[in-house]
Amino acid sequence: MSTQREKMMDRIVVGVDGSEGSKVALAWAVEEALLREATLELVNVYAPPMIYDGISIAIQAEELLLAPRRAAEALVKELAGGIDAVPVETHAIEDASAPRALVEHADGAAMLVVSARGLGPFRRMLLGSVSSNVAHHATCPVVIIPAATS
Repeated sequence: MSTQREKMMDRIVVGVDGSEGSKVALAWAVEEALLREATLELVNVYAPPMIYDGISIAIQAEELLLAPRRAAEALVKELAGGIDAVPVETHAIEDASAPRALVEHADGAAMLVVSARGLGPFRRMLLGSVSSNVAHHATCPVVIIPAATS
């Protein structure tokens, strides 16, 4: 019988955003989950919706509030749809900070997999980098899949 710690170690968390880089990271994570007989968790972090003062109809407000979650849920379900080699869980997480949400979700996992967009050092300083942030703050091993080169 597996202990709770062993069950937690059987998780591979992969951050996905629909970009080509995240699809490459997902493909790598699927192969790793297959090798480790692990559960793969696809996580999409979406920003909290903006609230506008000019909304007067409840249906408009509801749609604006729910649209980001629906889009995130649809994305992870679409990406998970083609995976049948390993158990898959999908998560749509609302957070203004993608790195923080990924690090918190991956706590206790065997690893966290993300892609690197290859923005370069100057743009990374200005924009911040999810992969750099998770590498510095995650409590589990982090695998950063480099951006594809042409």
